[in-house]
Amino acid sequence: MRDLASYLKFRHLALIQALAEHGTMHAAARALNMTQSTMSKMLADLEAELDAPLFRREPRGMAPTELGDYAIGFAGTMLGHLGRFSEEFRDRRLGGAGTLVIGAIMGAAPDLVARAVADMKQLYPLLTVRMMGETSDQILEMLETGDVDIAVGRFSQTRYRAIFDFEPLALEPLALVARRGHGLSGRPVAAAGQAAAAAAALRRKTGRSGVLSSGWKR
Repeated sequence: MRDLASYLKFRHLALIQALAEHGTMHAAARALNMTQSTMSKMLADLEAELDAPLFRREPRGMAPTELGDYAIGFAGTMLGHLGRFSEEFRDRRLGGAGTLVIGAIMGAAPDLVARAVADMKQLYPLLTVRMMGETSDQILEMLETGDVDIAVGRFSQTRYRAIFDFEPLALEPLALVARRGHGLSGRPVAAAGQAAAAAAALRRKTGRSGVLSSGWKR
């Protein structure tokens, strides 16, 4: 296998992504405005260069192999970066100051994030700001793939500490909610130990903490 840096082209990445999105050679070729025979040859040449199959030919279409799934993730990230570069280059050429994409959970967007964006626009009036509201898990995945520049949400997975820088923004209050007729219903939780035990159980069940953070990729 030769050096992929000199062989791999963006058209190969587009081919991988199109096959992943459309599932058949015919539909993917149509999306890329090429003939099916041309796409089939490109895929065969790419798989030969990689010395590994990326897709399995099945009766109902194309299914990615394990290495194909890895290649699909890489292709999506690189094409996302290219799209962002193209967009920001156009904005800068037209006199803008670039684009900032913020992913935020909906609870933070109307207040905390909106105030921060307003302050930022005063400092950089030509900056284009795009907001994307999703769940914490989704915006952290988008941060990892480069689809957003900053994520405002809850820390969700331990592995993110190795690839993101986090800054705590606020503490979210937690409440214990019991069903009607439960032993604790209508009674204050007198002992701090009971509350701590309940909160720990909640974290074990949901994997969430009560800390709202912002993160960005290193």
